[in-house]
Amino acid sequence: MTLDLNARSHPVTLSIPKSGWPGVSNVPYALSGKHSKVVMAAWPWDLYSETAKNKEVQELDQSGWIPGIDEASRIAQYMVYNDYLIVPHKTVEGSFAHSPSYDKFAIGLNRKSPLWESFPRGATFCEHTQTLYLEPHKLTSCLGKHIATMECSTTGPLLCKLSGGASVDLTINGKHIRKNQYNIEVAPFDYQIEMGVSLWPACLEILNTYYYNSASVTLGPFPSGQTMGLSGRDIVPADLRGESRLTRNFLYCNETYLDDTAVSVGILRTGTSFYYSPQSNTLEIYTTRKNTMKNTWEDV
Repeated sequence: MTLDLNARSHPVTLSIPKSGWPGVSNVPYALSGKHSKVVMAAWPWDLYSETAKNKEVQELDQSGWIPGIDEASRIAQYMVYNDYLIVPHKTVEGSFAHSPSYDKFAIGLNRKSPLWESFPRGATFCEHTQTLYLEPHKLTSCLGKHIATMECSTTGPLLCKLSGGASVDLTINGKHIRKNQYNIEVAPFDYQIEMGVSLWPACLEILNTYYYNSASVTLGPFPSGQTMGLSGRDIVPADLRGESRLTRNFLYCNETYLDDTAVSVGILRTGTSFYYSPQSNTLEIYTTRKNTMKNTWEDV
């Protein structure tokens, strides 16, 4: 059982075969691990769903699916209801939401996501195929050298730290960010870097050097001796048309909804593959190992 996860453009998307019934098919949802909602671009009746139920109005924190949103706009009213996601061989009931002020599709994969209730053993993201494998839940054939095993949050945004809650080493343009002063965490189902108020100088360093093609962001070294990160032009993803690379789609500085010393680094574009387990609340990160055959006559 697999889902297409495209991490090579903005926004990163997770494609769901069917949402609602009869509903809509093959929708690419903007993906984040910062929330658990299925956010719809229109009212359920406009999306042909006859299975939406328990409709009510709630106030929701939008920062999970609108990174960089200002404090005054974070909380907004949404119509919240229950409906179904249909993935290969499985129907998943979840909490959906819609507001006329947000006309996009988004899905959250934090620990409380309904997807993990149906697949409690988790999933593997294989970077080279851009695929999320739900069954088998741990696809070892695409997992190369072990980089790190991390402990992940059980509530709120899905963020992970080293064993014992230790911060991760972070280096920006060759300058080490002191982890004893800052709370540096990894976000497995995100690709942005978000920084609290006190990290403004470090954030500005990336902004000032990106357009000179000299910016770099490195996580580690980890106890395994491995590192991971991004550098140069590829730090910022191209939009879906491949025409522009905008730092505002990747880097969020001076964020008031974060603690002043917090840093969240998304790893979806670092070229790594990983296995996330909701059962044990752990994240295992590996280098990527290609597990597909070449499309040549000899292979066929």
